[in-house]
Amino acid sequence: SSTAPESAAAWVASFNAGETRQAGMIAVTGTWLTQDPAACVAWISSLEDEGIRNEAITGYAEAGLQQPPEVRQPLLSHGTGEMRSRYEELERRALEEEEEN
Repeated sequence: SSTAPESAAAWVASFNAGETRQAGMIAVTGTWLTQDPAACVAWISSLEDEGIRNEAITGYAEAGLQQPPEVRQPLLSHGTGEMRSRYEELERRALEEEEEN
């Protein structure tokens, strides 16, 4: 049987590509990451559609950035190398933007 986050994620993945699907992926993976990081990572890894998987990985990374620093690393430690790389890329961009402002 599907979990609520898995059902929500599957529903969001069915949206047409675009900002709505990406925003949904960030919301769903953010909630799921804090509730059950291993299941969230397993679901993302199981996605066969490369576009949807990339959006889910970006959602995972964005969700990680939104977490308080003290819980961020334990949550992100469940991710694959690709997921951690995307997180590090987004973190670098965020730091660069802060320095510019």
